[in-house]
Amino acid sequence: MQQGYSTYFRNSRSPDPLSLFYANCRSIRSKSHHLSFLLSSFTYRIISLCETWLDVSDSDALLIGQSPEFLSFRNDRVISDEYGRGGGVALIVHNSLSPALVSSFSSLLFEAITVDLHIDYRNDLPFRKIRIITVYRSPSSPAQSLSSFIEYLTHLLSSDFPCIILGDFNLPHIDWLGLSSPSQNDLLDFVSDLHFSQFVPFPTRFNNFLDLVFCDRDIIHNVSPLLPISDHLSVGFELRIPSPPPRHHVPSRVYRLADWTTINSSFFNHDWTVALRDLNATDSFIYFVEFVNNVLDSCVPLSKPSSLCRYPRNVKILFSKSNHLARIAPNSLACHKMAQLFNSALLDYHCYLENRIVATSNSKAFYKFCSGKLKAPKSTPSAIINSSGDTLLTNQDKCVAFSEFFCSAFTYPQHSPLPPVPTPSSIFDIPFVTPVDILCAFRSLSPKTKCNIVHYGLHNPRRIFTINNVPLAEPIVKDRNVEKVIVKDLGVHFSPTLSFSYHISKVVLKARTKMNLMFKSFHSKCPIIYSKAFTTFILPNIEYCSVIWNPISSVKLTKELERVQRDFTRRLYSRCGLPPVSYSERLRDLKFTTLEQRTFVTDIVFLHSIIHKRYLLDVSSLLITAPLNRTLRNGHPLRISLPFLPHNSQSTLASRAISTWNSLESSSVALPHDPFRKFISSSLNTLFPTS
Repeated sequence: MQQGYSTYFRNSRSPDPLSLFYANCRSIRSKSHHLSFLLSSFTYRIISLCETWLDVSDSDALLIGQSPEFLSFRNDRVISDEYGRGGGVALIVHNSLSPALVSSFSSLLFEAITVDLHIDYRNDLPFRKIRIITVYRSPSSPAQSLSSFIEYLTHLLSSDFPCIILGDFNLPHIDWLGLSSPSQNDLLDFVSDLHFSQFVPFPTRFNNFLDLVFCDRDIIHNVSPLLPISDHLSVGFELRIPSPPPRHHVPSRVYRLADWTTINSSFFNHDWTVALRDLNATDSFIYFVEFVNNVLDSCVPLSKPSSLCRYPRNVKILFSKSNHLARIAPNSLACHKMAQLFNSALLDYHCYLENRIVATSNSKAFYKFCSGKLKAPKSTPSAIINSSGDTLLTNQDKCVAFSEFFCSAFTYPQHSPLPPVPTPSSIFDIPFVTPVDILCAFRSLSPKTKCNIVHYGLHNPRRIFTINNVPLAEPIVKDRNVEKVIVKDLGVHFSPTLSFSYHISKVVLKARTKMNLMFKSFHSKCPIIYSKAFTTFILPNIEYCSVIWNPISSVKLTKELERVQRDFTRRLYSRCGLPPVSYSERLRDLKFTTLEQRTFVTDIVFLHSIIHKRYLLDVSSLLITAPLNRTLRNGHPLRISLPFLPHNSQSTLASRAISTWNSLESSSVALPHDPFRKFISSSLNTLFPTS
């Protein structure tokens, strides 16, 4: 059977085989530019990575960036106090291979991920899919983890399709050429018993065979060392399977290059009265659509397919030289020096791109560039597995599966049966009851047990009160603190006490996550790039709905929020090689203001919009306009007062801004919206002085 497969593949070898790239990254966070280069060239449809060192705070944008044609699958190590960072595996696959996640495996210092690739574009192969398993085993991983992994593998193998297992196993004592080991090893027994072959014939780190590729079919060939991106050599090989056919480019209209003068003239000079006089509504619409399309076809150019790799020639040459040296002299000093030259040239080019985007002053281009760095592409999974275990590849099958699931989740409402309607003769047949009879009936009722009074509180007994077996409330106590009920509405988390500490902690966590991703994704040392990215992608998330949750009354929450910007400016100075200075000097150099001042401006401007009826809100319970009976030197007719809250309260927008608003001059409060915002921003040192 094995010989039959081998003969078939040798006879049907394609001139453009499916290629795979494997690398031990030792933290992909600092190697994202390598991945961008590999993905943009489309040389490899499958990229397998181990030692990614990623965690839950890292976005998939670090893996696939601005490449929506690829899908990423990862299994990160769960970081603990005992073992810390490290580990993790990932697999990046082109969507033309219809990848589907099968499962993942995690044990002590051992991670693996399993993905199926569906070869649905070929009907002449003896199988319909390939199963790829990427593995990382730490040198400190116990033998029990390897035994658990072997047991995990036994449920994934099948005679219907080939299985490729690759990764860093850290087993240098095994002689894979002679299949021998000085001691008993479960992996060696597994490979021998199930007729797997090991295809890497060269050491990948010094003289050790650490990175291995196994397969139970003869579909792997041309295994060669490639440029290292860590202290391990990378591995490239081909499968005896043709690559998916290239997808045809679907052109779109480039409206920014349109001839708008000709378009306007065509519409203006066309006699619409004569053209539509004898047509009904449907035919008129069809005529209009055809006319518009004809004009656009002649006046709007179509987009052209972009080149596969936009990197400069010197970077491509260094990449080729690095791979050539890795083949003829792997693990040599010259090989690693050439890899460093390639890495330096690649890094310089990425910095050049970032600086060029900023220099163009094109906000749309800058936003698109940063989005590709900070947000993973939104793409539909190319393959999904339904509840029955069937793999769905076509869009129609996916739609049917989702439709069936939603139909099963929604049921008809259950109505209780209506009581029978009484006959007309008995409707008014009600006995006469006097108030005395009602009182006598109440006195005759005696409780079977002693009545209890419902008390709520931390120090009360943990007792559940019910009505018709429905609990009224259940006191939930955690570490002598009653658990809070959090409600999220329009992106803001509300608690019963309206403290918003939970919401602020969520906002801070999200901002720090995106800030970490920013410093991992950008390589330039230009401060403008980081400051613009911060004000575009992080500040809006921090300041969203700040008029609701402004923590000015809590020093702790205010400092927690301000610390995000404080840490950002400090890291920016460190990244750009600037000398360390105080926070106030950093704000002055970057033309920033404190977050506390920014939320203050938002409060005052929002209050200005409410009073001037820019927002149609009923604020009668929040504030009332209270002009003074006498004229003051600095008074104005739009003074406000609080109908319910005391002046020293800081819980609402009006209570926070009342003193500042009432102290403004008449000429200031009468300004339109935009000039008023500029006035408040320019007067911050007077209106809201900082310590």
